[in-house]
Amino acid sequence: MTKVLIYENRKCPPVVWDVSTPDQEAAAWLALFHYLDDEWQCYDDLKAPDLSQAEYDDGLPPKRQKELYRVAAKGVSDAAKRLLAMRKTYEYENWTIVQVEQIGRKR
Repeated sequence: MTKVLIYENRKCPPVVWDVSTPDQEAAAWLALFHYLDDEWQCYDDLKAPDLSQAEYDDGLPPKRQKELYRVAAKGVSDAAKRLLAMRKTYEYENWTIVQVEQIGRKR
């Protein structure tokens, strides 16, 4: 069995990464993070300069998300994974991990 990370939304076909090993999983979290940042601009709200607590209380992104974004942007996969998990229910940010069977014969 192979474990895969699948990202899809209503405007694009699924994108799939193999996450069967810890190294593959770490690389996949960063790849998905960069894909959402570069292709869908999902984190533009986290790139703004630091805001006051009152501005955050008015519905702007929590400081924790901004911190995770900054660390993930430096290549830390655990930060990318945590940010992706926090925002999984956001539009265009849904993903899933599933077990799949390999189809066909190995050669």
